[in-house]
Amino acid sequence: MHRTIAQAVRRPPAPDGVAGDAAQRPAGPVDPGWPSPAGSSARPAWVQVWFTSAMRDILLPYLADLGERWQAGTASIAAEHFASTLIPGRLAGLARGWGSGHGPQALLACPPGELHDIPLMIFGIVLNRNGWRIGYLGPSTPVEELARAAATSHPDPVVLAATVPETLEQVRPELTSLARRVPLALAGAGATPQTASATGARLMTRDPVTEAEQTRWPQ
Repeated sequence: MHRTIAQAVRRPPAPDGVAGDAAQRPAGPVDPGWPSPAGSSARPAWVQVWFTSAMRDILLPYLADLGERWQAGTASIAAEHFASTLIPGRLAGLARGWGSGHGPQALLACPPGELHDIPLMIFGIVLNRNGWRIGYLGPSTPVEELARAAATSHPDPVVLAATVPETLEQVRPELTSLARRVPLALAGAGATPQTASATGARLMTRDPVTEAEQTRWPQ
């Protein structure tokens, strides 16, 4: 779990007026660190406010905080299950229909061995709300499958997200070959400047919401 959150999530800057200490947040129904709105424990805050701000200002900081608490041994198993099951389910609902439309297409995946895709889902949802069509291959995608999908869908860009550098380093030759054929971007805490430079990929260094908001349509 420490690799799921603490390394996977790039913590966005705290918004004005929002305390960074989880102890100051209203308690949620499963995890005391979950920032449910005052007076409501049934529905999380991020489904009640504008989704982009909620993901950047509530969900991503929560996930980063949960990872830190998990590493410190203060997060419960229930909190871990909440993050690994309920949150992806909610995100899947927001992602419904994201492959349809007439905008440019982005192809998103995690490399072989990478199972943690919550930040990548967030990136795709925000990107879709900005007019993009999303092709989503999900966790632990073989590079050859990614290359086949890219050859048939002609995406711009292909985004590969990883929580640790090893998952990208072990497929560096395949990524170098892929980057010669399609615009390739590497994201997540596992994406390093060294790997991006060696493969010819673009490095995404900001949190998923900011990266999605600043990804421009291809010319």
